[in-house]
Amino acid sequence: MGNGLSEPRSLFPALPAFRSLHIVILGLDCAGKTTVLYRLRFNEFLNTVPTKGFNAEKVRLRLGGSRRCASFHLWDVGGQERLRPLWRAYTRGADGLVFVVDSVDAERLEEARAELHKVARLAENHGVPVLVVANKQDLRGSLAPAQIQEALALAELSPATPWHLQPACAIIGEGLADGLERLHAMIGKRRKALRQQQRQRRRRQGDPSRPRVWADTGPVRTPSGATDTQHDKRSRSPWQHQALRQVPPVKSTPGQR
Repeated sequence: MGNGLSEPRSLFPALPAFRSLHIVILGLDCAGKTTVLYRLRFNEFLNTVPTKGFNAEKVRLRLGGSRRCASFHLWDVGGQERLRPLWRAYTRGADGLVFVVDSVDAERLEEARAELHKVARLAENHGVPVLVVANKQDLRGSLAPAQIQEALALAELSPATPWHLQPACAIIGEGLADGLERLHAMIGKRRKALRQQQRQRRRRQGDPSRPRVWADTGPVRTPSGATDTQHDKRSRSPWQHQALRQVPPVKSTPGQR
């Protein structure tokens, strides 16, 4: 569900497996962001406390059941209202965003929508892929993914912002790996598009670093009435004339042989 890729695995080669992707986990307080982080890192449930600053972990994920792995550097940032102004500093230069919402807390979805759209509209986040994690789907009374998509107005995000809504349960880890794999694919598609745009821009503007290829104009015909010597002088460049200039003979003096 989203405007990302229909076939994410085909784009995995667009990213080097050895490079860690900078991913920022955002969302309102008590949405389950830290639980998501540690479930991905340790593959088990850990009791957590409200994040006052941030938590950071490195995670390796096997892609599509293959031997190839992707490396992520995940930053979990506190979601209290007084900490949200700091989100901008953490998302600057991010490869992707993870926005976690509480599927049970319908009363705060409007607040979550406002914060999600605010961070997605930042100039430095233009075009950055967004993975929306609909957490706590295991609880009774949780909203369906379609209801969450409508409440968050995901269709109103910029067309340049690829997104995917992933239903999940952070306590048991259901849906988290699939969502992160989908985010990896969206990042790969974006980078591929950026490289194509750069190549097209270089073709239009001309890349000074590329060697110039001079066209062969063919043999030069001798003008009628001009001698070979005259034509030879006309067709030479100045540096060729300098190279072919004769050195004047040295006069011999008495006593020299």
